[in-house]
Amino acid sequence: MRKEIEKTLDAQDMVVIAEYRLLNAIFLKPENIMEKKIDREIFVHEVCKSLFDSIEHCYNNKIPVTEEAVFQYGSGIDINISSENIHTIATLQLDKNVETKDMCEALYTTNQSLKALSLLREVAAITHSN
Repeated sequence: MRKEIEKTLDAQDMVVIAEYRLLNAIFLKPENIMEKKIDREIFVHEVCKSLFDSIEHCYNNKIPVTEEAVFQYGSGIDINISSENIHTIATLQLDKNVETKDMCEALYTTNQSLKALSLLREVAAITHSN
């Protein structure tokens, strides 16, 4: 099973890998949300934001963060959440003490780049309309 997960992640881009690794870190150790000051806005993809919301909901409501609990809440807020997504996140790696700095930096940089790109597109649209 582990090799299948690695193949799945290897086929994805750096952003998805960083998102899944960060979700894994907070799935295994939900206190990382508070300790590392992680919030939903660091994630790029909506499904990852919803997965974060689901894990955070469980943590804040003192519900054990399990695949089933995350799926129960998550599938209610986002129809794109699947038990397969959650299983991949839960089993990506099993070290609860993983460092999240590189993941957060990669996602922060990506978000900043996306914001800059959006602004450039707005400027281009204004320039072309004149």
